Amino acid sequence: MTAQPLRPEDLAADLTELVAEEHRLLQRVSRSVDDENRLRQVRLEQDRLWELRRLLRARRAHDEAPAAVPDRSARVVEQHLR
Repeated sequence: MTAQPLRPEDLAADLTELVAEEHRLLQRVSRSVDDENRLRQVRLEQDRLWELRRLLRARRAHDEAPAAVPDRSARVVEQHLR
């Protein structure tokens, strides 16, 4: 089975879902440790998807194959944020 090429609209949909979840978590008056951990995970995933989206747009702007965009792991993105 071949992987589907990344599409900006797919990434945008995922980002929209993550932003909604982030807002739900932030609206809680009292957040548990699990909520705080999930909020960190959501924000990290948002950063990862934004990076993928930027890479995808850059590749397309240079007529490169979208499938050539490397998937950035959360660990790689986390290192960039430090």
